Amino acid sequence: ILEKEGPVTRFTMNRPEVHNALDEELSQDLHHAFRIVSFDRECRVMVLSGAGDTFCAGDHVKQFGGWDIEHAYWHCRLYQETVTILEKIDAVTIAKVDGICTGGGLELTLASDFVVATDRSRWGMPEINWDITPGWGGTGKIAKYAGRRKAKEWNLLGTLFSAQKAERHDLVNRLVTPEQ
Repeated sequence: ILEKEGPVTRFTMNRPEVHNALDEELSQDLHHAFRIVSFDRECRVMVLSGAGDTFCAGDHVKQFGGWDIEHAYWHCRLYQETVTILEKIDAVTIAKVDGICTGGGLELTLASDFVVATDRSRWGMPEINWDITPGWGGTGKIAKYAGRRKAKEWNLLGTLFSAQKAERHDLVNRLVTPEQ
């Protein structure tokens, strides 16, 4: 859902029934929305959030079964281009995180200027559990925040960690309660 109110643009990933998992349609919607914002001279702030009680669970891995290698390659390229657009947006970008923030969802926060998260949010890079690698460039980017060893731990073990740990490792600017 893309909403513009004066200088603020909000993009809400709206697939709460699957924790806002990124299927092809939502991935293309993100790409398109970020391109719109990148050319909108009136936009000063863009807020990225997820519908329901979750931010984004990353890729909708069930869609991968029917893909050939070429399709997977182009999908990964779309992801990488989307993150590059997000990083270069002139407006201030804020990821508003509640609930699950894993895989591509976590990678979206790494490309945002600010991250405000609820104290109940859960973070992680679980791609290894599905024999895939992070497609948005997160393996390298997360090391810039948390350091090489912690990045390896999170990427190679694929376990979830708390919002408090995410804040300690500079992945979150501010923790708030869900009501805030």
